Amino acid sequence: MMMTNNVDIAVITETWLHDGIDSKILELSDDTLFRLDRRDGRQGGGVAVYVKHASLCSHLSHLAHANLEVLWLLYRPHSMPREVTHILIGAVYHPPKANNAEMLEYLINSMDEVTRTYPHTGILLLGDFNQLPDAQLRSYPLHQLTSFATRGNSILDKIYTNIPSWFQTPTPLPAVSGSDHDTVYLQPAADPPRPPKSVKVIYRRLVSPNRKALLYNQMLRLNWTPLFHMNSCQEMVDSFYSIVTYWLDYFMPVVRKSANNLNKPWVTATFQHLVKQRQRAFLASQTYLYHKL
Repeated sequence: MMMTNNVDIAVITETWLHDGIDSKILELSDDTLFRLDRRDGRQGGGVAVYVKHASLCSHLSHLAHANLEVLWLLYRPHSMPREVTHILIGAVYHPPKANNAEMLEYLINSMDEVTRTYPHTGILLLGDFNQLPDAQLRSYPLHQLTSFATRGNSILDKIYTNIPSWFQTPTPLPAVSGSDHDTVYLQPAADPPRPPKSVKVIYRRLVSPNRKALLYNQMLRLNWTPLFHMNSCQEMVDSFYSIVTYWLDYFMPVVRKSANNLNKPWVTATFQHLVKQRQRAFLASQTYLYHKL
């Protein structure tokens, strides 16, 4: 069993649940249960996740694999830092004699599918991995946080994440009920480090379809005949370059811009301009209402 209070979840592996056990008898008053039972007819296995703030989690049922016991949740609170927009939670039970290659390929492909849609996703992959080789997971890159034996002398219950600075070092707790695995308890860092903000000054031309059209029309209207009466090819090239540069600077001037390293790629100058316009309109409407009152 693994617990984390970062999103108030409890992950239970080897639940031994099946269709004959109604979820109603497993309900907790303040938590929502997500369960994935073993589906091949064999006893044992299965994973379950209790979530306190279930409205902030969505079950990614489309990622389910018929032969593997992995349950995926996507956590998205109302506000997240710029560098992480979602947290992907994967609850894993990998039996001792299961196909390692199949599981690794599935985990990598599932994480890839989610991060393609949400590029700034934090990953929390946790559960009973038994003897699953983890070189591919570590090179994803994910960091394995559990450093103590969880069953006998072996570290079987592991936590992989790409945001290790968000969490404290996991600690062991006594096993639950008759389990022979210790419980792994994971807590969030009190003050996770944020990437330092830096502003880079860049110079670039103002380019837009309208500006390109104006430049194109100007080039069409220019009389290029004098170029052919010059004394040398170099003089023609210099004159041509001078004319083009003049009109290029006129219609597409070079401007100074600042780029914040914490901004998302879609936070463009146009986007920022629209945000400022919205803010001005909002403030103007507030002033109007104030005077009207």
